[in-house]
Amino acid sequence: MAEIAPKAALAAFTRREVENQGDDDWDGPHQLLTLHNVDGELRVGTCATILPDMPPDAYPSLILKTAAEAMRKADEDPEFPAPCAYLLQIEAFMARIGADASEHERKRFDRDGRDRKIRDRADAVEIVSVVTADVHGRLYQAMKRRDNGEITQSFHSPLDRQKNAVTGRFADALLAAAYATGMKCWGLPAPIPMSN
Repeated sequence: MAEIAPKAALAAFTRREVENQGDDDWDGPHQLLTLHNVDGELRVGTCATILPDMPPDAYPSLILKTAAEAMRKADEDPEFPAPCAYLLQIEAFMARIGADASEHERKRFDRDGRDRKIRDRADAVEIVSVVTADVHGRLYQAMKRRDNGEITQSFHSPLDRQKNAVTGRFADALLAAAYATGMKCWGLPAPIPMSN
């Protein structure tokens, strides 16, 4: 049996989405894609454009609704393949705090994150980030910095999610959608419970 969610193809697709972000493509809308394995080739099914007026707190709900619609469509139409993965592309600002930061610096950093003021920090860098979750619970991330074009990429299996993996509400929603799709459409077992 062919692999439901081909790991190498998903990693390459995720990176390509970041590489395709040219100098004139910044400050655009975010997007959510359903990815489908059609005869061994990845294809985009749904492409949901996320307009700037949608608050980030609403993204998890959008991800889950999009997955539910894709699963419903796959149930109703035998010609429509079930998704094998979900991809979210966003632009954001990031900053890092060093391990030697003082308690005061850490509190300020945490407060800036809570208050969504990272973009106002002197050390902030604008990025485009693409995170893909497949029906096997694997996460793929590619990120590109706007200032120097540097691209980084990472892969995280379900077993290493507790280490230095991609975390947060967006990744959790992508994984929830992917796991639900894997169980409902592909007959995969429920995920291994993970503690935070």
